[in-house]
Amino acid sequence: MKSPSTTSSTPSPKPSELEELKRLTRFVLVGGFNTACMYALFVLLVALGVHHALALVADYAGGLLLGYALNRGWTFADRDGVPGSRARYFAVYLLIYGVNAGLLEVGVRGLHLAPALAQLPALAIATGTSYLLQRVWVFRPH
Repeated sequence: MKSPSTTSSTPSPKPSELEELKRLTRFVLVGGFNTACMYALFVLLVALGVHHALALVADYAGGLLLGYALNRGWTFADRDGVPGSRARYFAVYLLIYGVNAGLLEVGVRGLHLAPALAQLPALAIATGTSYLLQRVWVFRPH
């Protein structure tokens, strides 16, 4: 007869599942910080009278640099450097920028939302897509 302390109703996560959960948590923290900084810059620039399309370009330029450094060094723990990761990260960022810019224009021009409000759902879509592309293509496991 087994003692109650040796039986478990839920299986423990496998090491690979646990590592993926940790990686996802780090991505959410880094992404949250980076996104908050990017969104604050976007709102500030728009409030200062910068056109929302130009504000988005400045926003993504800053986010590109900060996000790559944090995701490479901490989220995906890519200390040795995945060959080509910089070029792939840049390509992902360009793709995500295009998606974000398109959604922002739909919100501003099509739905007549204020740029700061239209940017919120665009960021949500961009963040999820960015994680998937970074995980499977930019910082893929060796």
